[in-house]
Amino acid sequence: MNEDQLDQKYEGFKRLMESGKIFICGRDKMGRCVIYVTTRLHWPLDQPKLTMEKFLVFIMECGRLLMHPGEEPCLVVDLAGFSMGNVDYQ
Repeated sequence: MNEDQLDQKYEGFKRLMESGKIFICGRDKMGRCVIYVTTRLHWPLDQPKLTMEKFLVFIMECGRLLMHPGEEPCLVVDLAGFSMGNVDYQ
């Protein structure tokens, strides 16, 4: 499926892709795939729960495809500007 089809099936999917809250940004100094999470950009009520779940699976699968067998990713979680409003209790 392309991003337009995903957006039709899961409301707000394309907006999540463009939000910058989670993205893959190359490799670190050790050659690991870097996945960057910007917590302050996540607002739980901005998209349906199912859309967020599908988006997370999509990002994980993209990262998996970029990694070599047996490689572990480097996960960077940016907590700058994080507040309780960004917490997704579901």
